[in-house]
Amino acid sequence: MRPTFSIDNRFRLFFALQFAGIGIFFPYIALYLSSIDLSGGQIGLLLALVPLIGFLVQPLWGLVSDVYHLHRFALVFACLSVSVVIVGFAMTQNFWILLSLTILHAVLKAPIGILVTSLALEHLAREPAQTGFGSLRLWGSIGFAVASFGIGAFFVEDAIWWILPLYALSNFALAAVALTIPDAEIHGQVNWKEGFSLLRRDRMLTRFLLGLLLIGVTLGIVNNYLSVYLTDIGAAGLIIGTALAISA
Repeated sequence: MRPTFSIDNRFRLFFALQFAGIGIFFPYIALYLSSIDLSGGQIGLLLALVPLIGFLVQPLWGLVSDVYHLHRFALVFACLSVSVVIVGFAMTQNFWILLSLTILHAVLKAPIGILVTSLALEHLAREPAQTGFGSLRLWGSIGFAVASFGIGAFFVEDAIWWILPLYALSNFALAAVALTIPDAEIHGQVNWKEGFSLLRRDRMLTRFLLGLLLIGVTLGIVNNYLSVYLTDIGAAGLIIGTALAISA
């Protein structure tokens, strides 16, 4: 008999919490930064750094995790560290300190998605049951929709600062859940040179990855600034939350 809270359900919970945190923080952080009187240029710089730094450091996180077989440890460490950084974020309104914390946040947040996806896929490959990855990842969309709607409906108009403690709490919860999921098995030496040579040989794969990059850029613009635009045209918090929830 399988336990009620199976490993599949732990991954579902992780994805739900992970994307709930994303729905709490990223669609509304521009509004928060505006509320503490940062300029448009300062806000744009802070928001641009997160995906840029993530793009640069994700391969390094993957390399270290693979070489030293520290997938789950790195996942727990990243989640806990993000919580600590966001607590610091809530304690200052100085742009230069926020800039430093944003860089640190971007570095620490970068591996969370790739590590949990890797662990989930490896778990599914070991499972005799035909559970699809989509049935796990679906809970991420549900988490994002519920969280982004809740922030818009209850906090965006009068208490936008709540996104910081709630985001920190969600990452702390992620670390706790990550401790319960199985770690990756050791499969021998990782050949990173072969991976890079595959990119050089397979033009279709390279184009696919570039396409994903462009999609990510456009989605980032919408996710970061839609709440600002809706606020500027006088939309109520309930409308903002609903619009963001639908985007999930």
